[in-house]
Amino acid sequence: VVKMVTAKYGVNITMGSSNVSFGLPDRKYVNAAFMAMAIQAGMTCPITNPLVTEIRTTVFASDLALGKDEFAMGWVKAYRKRKKTQKQERDLTE
Repeated sequence: VVKMVTAKYGVNITMGSSNVSFGLPDRKYVNAAFMAMAIQAGMTCPITNPLVTEIRTTVFASDLALGKDEFAMGWVKAYRKRKKTQKQERDLTE
């Protein structure tokens, strides 16, 4: 449906990405898989929790795989930020 509406009308698609996993364990992985498929189909504006690392990483990886991330700069920048945050969290616990 997403692909059809995007192709026919050329509009942006907004949808909730966590509804598919309601009541399931480890929802973040189901949500991330759904997000990747929806982005590939043409979803442009997901309604999701941006604080979930797996979701953010999935968006950057999808953009990279679909050729939307020129020279992989978004992916590299997100990776560096993720590593810096992980180091800061480790430093706080030591």
